[in-house]
Amino acid sequence: MPPVLTAGTYGLDNGDHVPQTGFRNNCSNNAWCIGGPFIGFHMSRDGGRTWDGALDPSTGARLNALNNSLRQAWPAPPAAFHFKVMQPHFVDFGQNNAHSPDGYAYLVSQGCAPSATPTSSTCGWVH
Repeated sequence: MPPVLTAGTYGLDNGDHVPQTGFRNNCSNNAWCIGGPFIGFHMSRDGGRTWDGALDPSTGARLNALNNSLRQAWPAPPAAFHFKVMQPHFVDFGQNNAHSPDGYAYLVSQGCAPSATPTSSTCGWVH
């Protein structure tokens, strides 16, 4: 039986308060794109041949940049982009988490605090 795989996804903005998702985003107004909220996890039960979209575990509805797993609201123009969780990553403790100091798996993430990021242009994935 193939392993179950998961991959997280997140929203982006093209600089005009237009939510973008997917692998090919045209961010003509902001070369790095503006980071949006963490959307959720996609799952594959066949070793990565096919993937299920990110689903809300309580309703089964598909998740997207506007309806995301952490219920982070997309700002209305001209508000700046401030998301507490943007692009989380698992800490790599080796195969099957073998080197975890306490047996737990950890996620780390970046986000933007309104007091520290006055404009949307300073709230990208690199900050």
